[in-house]
Amino acid sequence: FWMVKDVASSDGDIAEFLAENNLPPDTTLLDKYLLSCYFVNTVFTTVGFGDISAQNQAERSFVVIIMYVGTLVFGTMLGEVQNAMAHLRRNV
Repeated sequence: FWMVKDVASSDGDIAEFLAENNLPPDTTLLDKYLLSCYFVNTVFTTVGFGDISAQNQAERSFVVIIMYVGTLVFGTMLGEVQNAMAHLRRNV
């Protein structure tokens, strides 16, 4: 995502994007990729951006980890519901 943003946008657009996300223009590549990971994971886990969002790198790191944990827990719960329904069908 960051490579696409970097190639497709002007320097002014990138500086504005970084400023909107509380990152200085001379931020490290790791911070840029973390910001990209945050956006991609927010979309793919269907969490959405909402009114409250992560404002700094520590918050973004925490939220990305929690999104993965939430996805794993949700998947496990769906598997358990499926097993319970299969067990009920076998007993009927």
